[in-house]
Formats: sequence, structure tokens, C-alpha cells
Amino acid sequence: MMKMMANFQQERAGNTGVTPDISHTHTFQAATISPTPQLHSEEQEEAKRLQGDQERNERELTEQREYEEKQQARKEEQERELAEQHREFEEKLARMRRDRIEEEERMEELRKRKRGEEEAKLQEDLARQRAEAAEFQQKLVEQRLADEKQRLEEEQAFKERRLAEEQKLNREIEAKRRQQQLEDELAAKQREEREAEDERLRLVRKAQDEQERIRLEQEQARALQAAMQKQEEDRRQEELRLAEERILKDAVEASDTEAIEEASWKESSIEDEDEEPNDNEEKPGSDVEEIPPNDNVAEDTTSDVHSDNEAAEESVASAGSHNGAQGDDAASDISTIIENMPAKTPEEEEQERQKAVEEAKKKEDENVIDVYRQRVLARKAAEKQRQQELEAENERKAKEEEERQRAQLLDASGSDQEIELSGGSFAESSAASNSDSF
Repeated sequence: MMKMMANFQQERAGNTGVTPDISHTHTFQAATISPTPQLHSEEQEEAKRLQGDQERNERELTEQREYEEKQQARKEEQERELAEQHREFEEKLARMRRDRIEEEERMEELRKRKRGEEEAKLQEDLARQRAEAAEFQQKLVEQRLADEKQRLEEEQAFKERRLAEEQKLNREIEAKRRQQQLEDELAAKQREEREAEDERLRLVRKAQDEQERIRLEQEQARALQAAMQKQEEDRRQEELRLAEERILKDAVEASDTEAIEEASWKESSIEDEDEEPNDNEEKPGSDVEEIPPNDNVAEDTTSDVHSDNEAAEESVASAGSHNGAQGDDAASDISTIIENMPAKTPEEEEQERQKAVEEAKKKEDENVIDVYRQRVLARKAAEKQRQQELEAENERKAKEEEERQRAQLLDASGSDQEIELSGGSFAESSAASNSDSF
């Protein structure tokens, strides 16, 4: 509010100070410049505006004064109300003090009266409790004697019962031990039977494997024999073909030679017909007689080939019969026959390579079978060891269970005795605490 008043006064002072300046300015302008209608109208408007501002400022100042007077009156009214409220509050506070003092005096008197009643009642209760304590002390002594007697009797009965339970437990343990021993013997017997059965099956499998091996060897020998027979047959056919070709070649050469000789003989016979008639008649006979030796050579070659083939067939047949009779010596016999045979052909070399491959495969199969047998034996040994460990674990668990049951029985009997003893001590302690409180 004070700030508004200061601003208003400054504005008013500024308005009053500006008016002389304007008039002076107008006067100065009038002195220097000739007045015109436009300047005159502006001065009038400015004068009206200044007059309006002055009136507005005076009106605002009047309103401000009225507002301050109202505020002052309201403030005085509030102060009067506050003074009245303060006076009423003081009166109320004094009245409350008096009421509180009276209430305290009344409560003090009530407490004194109640304390006296409580003291009298407490004296009566104390006398009654003393009488009850004396009576309870007498009963407690009697109860203690009875409890001691009962404790001794129960302790004796507990000892007898514990001895009977221990004897019963020992009998049960002995029975379980015998039962476990019988079960172990039965398990050992069954294990031995299983091992015997496994051994029998192993021998059977071994015999079957041996029979299978012999069968495979016989099949290989028969296959080798068939291959050799086929190879020998092919070789024999080839030799026959070559012999036939040689015979045909010799026959062609002989026929060509005969034709040439006949032609030369005819020429010579024409020339020497008159001179040597006898010689011309003998030459064809001599030429003809040269042909049979060629035929004989061919026949000898054919017979040699047939004899060689028959010898090879007989050797192969003997080798086949020998393989059929003795399967284990087939390979050695066949190798001997092959060594005794003539120079090897590419087919024979290929067959030998196949035989070597088959023998290597056979050895590999035998190695695989041996590895399998070793694995089976190792697995059986592991199973046997695992069975032994399992039996040892079962025996250990049985012993632990036996010890645990025995400990439980002993703990149960000991806890019963402790409960009985603690019952008597608890009664004594409760009686002593009651007597002390009395």
C-alpha cells in the first residue's frame, strides 16, 4: 500500500511539474514561430488530457484514502475481537484450572481410600496363603516320599524291562544274521550257477564260432577249388584252341608246300619226261610222305595237352577230395598244387591276390572275434566285481541297520528313564518354587 502511495505521489508531482514546461515550451514556440490553428488544437487536447489525468489521480487518491480508513477501522475491530477472545480464553483457562484442582483432590482422596481397602485385603490373603503354604509343605513332603518310592520301583522295573529288550534284540539280531547268512549262501550258489551257465554258454558259443569258422574255411576252399577248376578249364580250352590253331596252321602250310611241290613237280616232269621218268614218279610219294609227320606232331601236341589237362584235373580233384576230408589242411594242399602247376597266368595271379585278400579278411575276422571275446570276458569280470561290491554294500547296510536299531532301542530306553527321573525332579523343583514364593 505504501508503495502504491509513493508511486501515486511521484506521478502527481511529475504531472504538476510537466505543465509549466509545456506552457513554457508553447510560449517559446509562440515567440519563435507564428501560431497556427493546428498547434492551437493540439495544445487544447494536451491541456484536456492533463486535466483528465489530474482529476483521475485526485479521484484515485481519494479512493485510496477511503480504503485506508476502512482498513484501519477493520484492523481496530479485529484488535477488539482478539482482546475479547483473549479475555474469554483466560477466563476459561482459570475455570479449567479450578476444575482440575478439584478433580485431583477428589482422586487423591479416592486413591487413599482404595489403598486402605487393598492393604486390608492383602493382609487377609497373606494370612490365608501362609496357612495354605504350611498345608502344602506337609503334602509336598508326603508326595516326595511317595515319588521316591515309586521312582525306585520304576527304576527296578525299567532295568528288568531293558534287560529283557536287550535279550530280545540280541535274539532278533542273531536270527537276522542267520537269515542273512542263508541269503548270502543262496546268492553265492545262484551266482556260481549263473557263472557255470555263462561258462557253458560261452563254450557253446565258442564251439559254434569254431564250427562257423570251419564252415567258412570249407566254403572258401570249395570256392577256391571251383575257381581253380574254372581257371584250369579256361586254360585247357585255351590250350586246345592254340593246338587247333597250330594244327590248322601246319595243315595250311603243308597244303601250300604240297601245292608248290606239285607245281614244281609238274614243271620238272614236263621238262624231264623223256630223261627221268622214274624220278618224276617217286617225288610225289616222298612229298606225300612228309605230311604225316606234321600230323603226327599235331597229334602228339594234342595228346600232350590232353595229358597235361588230365593231370591238372586229377590234381585238382585230389585236392578237392582232400579238402572235403580235411578242412583245416585245404589251404596248404591248394598252395602245394599251385606251386606244382606250370607258369602262372594273369588270372592265376589275380586269384592268388584274391586268396591273399580273403586270408587277410579271415585274420581280421578272427581278430575281431578275439576282441569280442576279450570284451565279453572283461564285461563278465566287471559284472562279477560289481556283484561282489553290491553284496559287500548290502552286508554293510545290514550291519548299519542292525547297529541303528540297537542304538534306537537303547536311546528309547534311556529317554524313558530320563523322562521318569525328570518327572520327579520337576515335581520337586515346582514344590520348592511354590514354597519359596509363599
